Amino acid sequence: MALLVLSALTASFLLPQPLAGVTQPQLTRQIMTNPTRASRLVLSGFGNAKKRPPPKKQLSPKRQWDVYRELLEQGAEPTPVYARSPGGTWIGCGQVAVQSPGTSGQAAQMHKRLILEHAVRCNPSLTAVKAQLVCGVLGPDGEPVELEKQEVPTGLRAGYYGTPDAMSGYYMTYDAASEAFTGSTKKAGMGGF
Repeated sequence: MALLVLSALTASFLLPQPLAGVTQPQLTRQIMTNPTRASRLVLSGFGNAKKRPPPKKQLSPKRQWDVYRELLEQGAEPTPVYARSPGGTWIGCGQVAVQSPGTSGQAAQMHKRLILEHAVRCNPSLTAVKAQLVCGVLGPDGEPVELEKQEVPTGLRAGYYGTPDAMSGYYMTYDAASEAFTGSTKKAGMGGF
């Protein structure tokens, strides 16, 4: 009992006493009585999310190489594909194979991203103009022709084989041009980041 009286006296000395004639601010929160209004306030103005089409599945080089080999075993004819910078010379960068009734142009259109990425990987001097590269396919006269944009039918079965580097047999080369554009020489203490 004495402890209770002692704690009440201590609390009265520690807590500030209200001054006469001065209103004290409300320290309690007011509880919102209308929960639907709160949810409308939180979610208002944004509407429903717009439906996006599912992203296109990107082709993988390994899978397309496997499809290319399967199509060759089934008798499909390979067609060389090329890349070049605008006004530049054509650079051979692989072959495509397609199952009929598809055409080599449709196969090249389907693999255009892989073809151009492989061209830059094997020819680092193209790195500076990689956004402007154009894709080509071997024409009926035996010369490369620029690939015209065309529809790729759904279910088209086509594969791509990227030409390896002639000197090393690998898919990419490293030389002074690649170091200049990729920044591979930048090291700590040598002007690098």
